[in-house]
Amino acid sequence: MRARALRLSPSARNELDDIWDHVAEQSVERADELVERLLERCKRLCTTPGLGRVISHPRYRARLYPMQSYVIVYVVEPEAIWVVHITHGSRDLERVFRKKP
Repeated sequence: MRARALRLSPSARNELDDIWDHVAEQSVERADELVERLLERCKRLCTTPGLGRVISHPRYRARLYPMQSYVIVYVVEPEAIWVVHITHGSRDLERVFRKKP
């Protein structure tokens, strides 16, 4: 089976930047490592797109895939994995979903 392409929404890209900024206040090295691990986890979804649990959302059918304290919200498309959001698990996901991907 061919791997799907990985696509990050503008929101997901901004959220990764925010995560890096927050962690870098304590350690740039840890921030780099965390963002790299999050991206590796996103890439894993390209070959195993059924990971995580399904959630129903008015705009899309998505899955939640955890990594440590973070949650990757993604949509499986025929040719790609569309990462909609990457956020801390303690955040109000309904509020996150109201943001445009």
